[in-house]
Amino acid sequence: MHAISSVRGAFLLGSLLRFPMPAKDHEFLATVTLAEGESTLIDGAHAFAPAAGVRLRHADIIQTGAKGFVQVEIGDGGMMELGPKTRFLLDIPYRRGEDPVVGPHYLLEGWVKFTVPKHAEGPPHRVNTPFFDLLINTVRS
Repeated sequence: MHAISSVRGAFLLGSLLRFPMPAKDHEFLATVTLAEGESTLIDGAHAFAPAAGVRLRHADIIQTGAKGFVQVEIGDGGMMELGPKTRFLLDIPYRRGEDPVVGPHYLLEGWVKFTVPKHAEGPPHRVNTPFFDLLINTVRS
């Protein structure tokens, strides 16, 4: 049985070396700047309480409790504020061939206030919900 585990491990390692994850998948996207009340940050298989200064990556999930509030600052100066009873999936990278966007982020439940600075230029921000999708264009004339 140990030999089978070794073979599976070698196959997995070989697959990862052959098809490496793009660097973008590991880059930090945003930073938690305020966390009040009960909230959870889910990063892969790990869950912990977010605190100011925690850096977020692609596909991190933030879940707030009944009295929870989390504020997240994005690299372009934008900000997201997550209210009570919210589940929010941060930035799934866009696929090749799609128009570049920041996100899409997924608001699974609850509410988010999304602020984009007036001076921001670059790709639009996208927030998807179960009811509608929102595209926030940051280019201003």
